[in-house]
Parts: sequence; C-alpha cells; structure tokens
Amino acid sequence: MKRYTSGLTRSELIQTLRRRLSVSGRDASDIIETFIEIISDALQAGGSVSISGLGKFKTSQTPARPGRNPKTGEPFVVPAKTRLSFGMSKTFRSALERSRSEGFDQTAGTWTETEAFPSDAEGENDDDVL
Repeated sequence: MKRYTSGLTRSELIQTLRRRLSVSGRDASDIIETFIEIISDALQAGGSVSISGLGKFKTSQTPARPGRNPKTGEPFVVPAKTRLSFGMSKTFRSALERSRSEGFDQTAGTWTETEAFPSDAEGENDDDVL
C-alpha cells in the first residue's frame, strides 16, 4: 500500500481509483466528482455525513460577534460563519495512531508495510459514527 506522506491530491486519488478498480480515468474522475457532490449536498442541506470506518463530517454555525481592528482599534462585526468539522471513527483513529507509531521508520524516512485499516473483527467498532 502506498503511503502519502505529503498529502493526497485529487488527481492522485483519481489515478489510484483508476488502477484499483480497473476503470478509465474519466470514470474514476466521475466517481470522485459524484462522491464529492453527494457529500457537499448533504452538508449544505444542514445534515451530516457518516462513513463507517472513516468518520463523520458535520457543519455548525458560528454566530456573528463583535471584533476590533488591531491596527486602528475600530470596532466591527465579525460575520457569522458555517464551519465544517470531522470526527474520526475509532477504527480510523486506531489505524492512524498505529501507523504513526509503528509504521514509520525514522532512520530510513519511509513507511513500512502495515495494514492501513484494522478490521472490526479485532474488537474495534465505530460507536462514534452513526
């Protein structure tokens, strides 16, 4: 399994999906676009998105509040915002912690081969993911 130490871009995700599912680049791109669109629609409607084994995306509203320009001292209103948060499932958190502590060879600066996501059969479950 390839480890992405500097992040995973959309194009890398599409290429990985293309290789693993043996589909065309266009089909892989359509899958990713549709997936993002479905999640975006659910979040924009005020819902949350739970993906078992990964976690839960949800939005929350931050109300407007008074602020002050640090340069001039002039008061102004900081506008209300919609914030996006993500809570990891226990399964994903466990895999991430294990890969950080056991999977990275500090001397070589490379990832060793470890199982990316432990199965629920190991006693883990996703109690925090609906």
